[in-house]
Amino acid sequence: MKCAPPTSPQQGFTIAEMLIALAIFAALLSAIAPAVYSAVRATRAATAIASNAERLRTGERALRHLVDYAVLPPSFAEAENFTGDSERAAFFGYAPGIVGPAMIDIRTEKESGAVDIIVAVTPLIEGVDGFEERIFTQLASASLSYFGARRERQKPRWGDAWTQTAPPDMIALKVKPDRDGAVKRIELPIPIDAPLICNFDPVVKACRAI
Repeated sequence: MKCAPPTSPQQGFTIAEMLIALAIFAALLSAIAPAVYSAVRATRAATAIASNAERLRTGERALRHLVDYAVLPPSFAEAENFTGDSERAAFFGYAPGIVGPAMIDIRTEKESGAVDIIVAVTPLIEGVDGFEERIFTQLASASLSYFGARRERQKPRWGDAWTQTAPPDMIALKVKPDRDGAVKRIELPIPIDAPLICNFDPVVKACRAI
């Protein structure tokens, strides 16, 4: 008569052991959760900062190009050559893709608590289409100021408006990408060697000597 082999006791966890393991896991999770959350927030903040920095660089390049080609109005234009306040700067210049000089209008626009900076280009030649583009969007704040207004025997100074007969030496744009970020100052100098007087000839599409 053969004897049956002895059976080993059943392997597994008891309810008490599972509860203890769950308690230990919960304790570890609660300990590392703040560190994980902080790391996620830091990553998001770094990504936002990098995105804002790239956005500012792109907008600055576009504005700098327009200001680099600022000119006084052609002889046939009946308008002030440069006007501006803390919300707007308007001047004559050359814009990419536009034939001949145009009226450049840089303005801020507030909507739903945010500020956009818009550039509108209006060509002076009939039949040439202009354009309007939002250079910056969803800013926390933005303002313009001007350098170069001077009185007799005084050094050039900054002002929040410009009504002089000559263009300013520099336009400064203060932007704050978000409420928690720092204010960035973008300085846009108007070149001394810019063609400040242009008698535009629409036939040859170039400035004629005066």
